[in-house]
Amino acid sequence: MLDKLKPVVQVDSVMAISKTVSWLREQLETQRDGLLVMDCRAQELYESSHVETAINVAIPSLMLRRLKKGNLPVRSLLSDGEDRERFVRRCKTDTIVLYDEYSREWNENVDGGSVLGLLLRKMKDEGYKAFYLEGDSDSSDIESDIDRDPSSATDSDGSPLSNPQPSFPVEILPHLYLGCAKDSTNLDVLEEYGIKYILNVTPNLPNLFENAGEFKYKQIPISDHWSQNLSQFFPEAISFIGR
Repeated sequence: MLDKLKPVVQVDSVMAISKTVSWLREQLETQRDGLLVMDCRAQELYESSHVETAINVAIPSLMLRRLKKGNLPVRSLLSDGEDRERFVRRCKTDTIVLYDEYSREWNENVDGGSVLGLLLRKMKDEGYKAFYLEGDSDSSDIESDIDRDPSSATDSDGSPLSNPQPSFPVEILPHLYLGCAKDSTNLDVLEEYGIKYILNVTPNLPNLFENAGEFKYKQIPISDHWSQNLSQFFPEAISFIGR
């Protein structure tokens, strides 16, 4: 089968090219080597169903802002583990296909600021063979034809995939980790990463181990809303992080 290539608007002087659902289905069915699929949707959608062998790219909002500024290499967006090792090992040689819930009608003019658009631009900048997934008139819906139950997904060599849930925390700077509420309440995670200082940027999550004496907390009550002015909290947060 010949690839159906569709040129779209220019992205940083390199044309973004699409791959069709039927092309991807053929690659998966024949288990051909040299293909990396990256799911740019939210984690809960990925866990519900996803393209077989796909790596989920769950990017925290702080890292997404740095990606927009061009300050991060793509590999740093993946948590340490099997997925990151697979990406680093194969990204320079494999064909990379990105998709999200809108990629079949993706337009760089409209969606260039999406996770998929930012990743595609960055991958082109880094010299990767990156494409986005586009549907065609004779292909069935992505989720019904390609997506698999995560519990039954296998890698190209037939071995089961690792737990699809991304692992956190993510080391964004040496000895500085970005995690979620679940991480801050997990002693095993805190001990594994040697975390003793916790910046709690929520209005209502308790400092669970504060009275144990082993951990130091700083709580800044920030609401998760677009209207929240974050800059006013920067000096206080930076002072705590710099300890």
